[in-house]
Amino acid sequence: MASVKGIILLLLYVLVLTACAGFETESPTGRTAVVKILEQEVKPRDVTVRPGDEVRILNERADSAWVYFERDRPKELSCRRGFSFFWGIEEVAEIKPGESVSVCFSTAGAYGYWVQSQPTTQGGAGLGGLNMPMAMPAAVIVNVEHE
Repeated sequence: MASVKGIILLLLYVLVLTACAGFETESPTGRTAVVKILEQEVKPRDVTVRPGDEVRILNERADSAWVYFERDRPKELSCRRGFSFFWGIEEVAEIKPGESVSVCFSTAGAYGYWVQSQPTTQGGAGLGGLNMPMAMPAAVIVNVEHE
């Protein structure tokens, strides 16, 4: 008979596979806004786009960067490339130097994210035992009337 731990791990695996399925990898509108991660800043810090526009995040640092988007609503994304679901509440991507990831939002709103020079890990003294390195906050503002 399968152990409870084995069943839980199998269910988590299935959840991760289904959470990543069904997302397009291209912008439905064909428009792209580029955000650059520099050594000490994200530029532009806040970017305004229309629903369906691609937001490409390019790492121009000498080292990898990690980008985290909170997921408040399950159907807010219309495309993504390079991101994976993290602990069931966030989209996360590691971006190596010179590489990029992208995301598109289907509904208007403000979508906060943060950029870190190291990944968040378990076991730190921070919130819930997490080790969260210093972060650069930024936002994607999706506005229906943006030109």
